[in-house]
Amino acid sequence: FADLIPSAIYNRTDKKGFETPFETWFDLNWNSWKTELIDRRFDCVNQQQLERVKPQSQREKRMLFRLFILKRWEDAHRTTWT
Repeated sequence: FADLIPSAIYNRTDKKGFETPFETWFDLNWNSWKTELIDRRFDCVNQQQLERVKPQSQREKRMLFRLFILKRWEDAHRTTWT
């Protein structure tokens, strides 16, 4: 982005990032996302294991979120893994 933003901004050392409320979003939406993954037959995932999963760590939640996004992509592009 160095060529897109002024150097005074690009070179600042006091910039700070911010956290998203990912865990809150995940916790509020996981049951509906899981239902969507199960109901839409995501063939590259073991459905029985997915039904039993209870994510605890942020790492597990992020992995499952990526899986959900991959399924959404698959649906949007009308593709399957088999």
